[in-house]
Amino acid sequence: MPGIAMANQEERRRSTSTSTKRRAYKEARRAVLYAAMLIAILSFSYLYLVNKTKSHGSRHSPKAQGRTQGKPEGSSDPFRSCRALYGELVGSPGTPQYHASFASSMSQVFRGPVHALLEQSMSEREGVEDQDEEDADEESGAGNILIQVDSLLRKSVLLAVWEKLSILASSSGRKQGEHGRITTQEALRLQWWANSPGVTRVCEIGFNMGHSAVAILLGASHVSLLSVEISEECWVATAEKAVRALFHDRFQLHYGDSLKILPELTRTDSLSCNLFRVDGDHKPPAPALDLRNALTALSGPSLLWMDDVGCPGWNCVEPTSTWRRAVEEGQVEQIECQVEDETHGYCVGRATGWGRAS
Repeated sequence: MPGIAMANQEERRRSTSTSTKRRAYKEARRAVLYAAMLIAILSFSYLYLVNKTKSHGSRHSPKAQGRTQGKPEGSSDPFRSCRALYGELVGSPGTPQYHASFASSMSQVFRGPVHALLEQSMSEREGVEDQDEEDADEESGAGNILIQVDSLLRKSVLLAVWEKLSILASSSGRKQGEHGRITTQEALRLQWWANSPGVTRVCEIGFNMGHSAVAILLGASHVSLLSVEISEECWVATAEKAVRALFHDRFQLHYGDSLKILPELTRTDSLSCNLFRVDGDHKPPAPALDLRNALTALSGPSLLWMDDVGCPGWNCVEPTSTWRRAVEEGQVEQIECQVEDETHGYCVGRATGWGRAS
């Protein structure tokens, strides 16, 4: 009897200890998420206030008064203001020290909760060492939480630009709810592939409202993009103007049928792309011809991304068939595929050498 009582007591002690650790772990995880939101808010607020201060000071200078004379009150180009602020900060002699100091100060928001999260995670891990690996909750792992926070901060800018593009499209006559936009997860994955070693030039068939273009160009400043779009609707031109205002000569858009434009560009301009995204006409024989033209234009890493593959929707039937045939025939070495929902899916592969640019 005494032995049973001691065993029960020990079991209660372990249960209490595990509960306490889990509670502390959840609190640390919550603190990290709150810190992520706080640092995002502080960063954007800081840039806004600095920009406002600089703008206020410039309005009182003689040069500024000369520039603004004759312009209506409140007329300004937000892109120009952002570029001016960025150029002034980067051009400052003390910029490296300033940025290091600012980054250090902002990182202090993260230090406490991140350190606590790591410590609690290590402590939690020690308590479950004897359990099977399959019993571990991978979704709530400390590393995965930090990945989610990093993704949250990256997505915040992407979604803000997307929202503005959608507003511009609606104001230009596009009906809400129309198909033609990649999902957030697709965009982040596309951004990841566009940052692959050796990728400096990305090409795509299908610009539409510019969502994929923004995802690619936000990923790295050394990457340029060439897009082909068959539609000449007003919202496409509006989106082009917005994307060009943001990224300047890193972005090119060619209007017309990709089946005619790509062979012409390849012949006259020696078109060379390190990553090619295909999202054109979904009716045969367009997907097969677009894929063939993309393979011809690839060089270097020769990465190929094909949209609308594997999903059950009508728009995925022909692209899926085209992709599978290319893999079976050895034209493409498949790397990964992902189905997002009824009408969204993609596959990524590498050209094996068939039809590639020399």
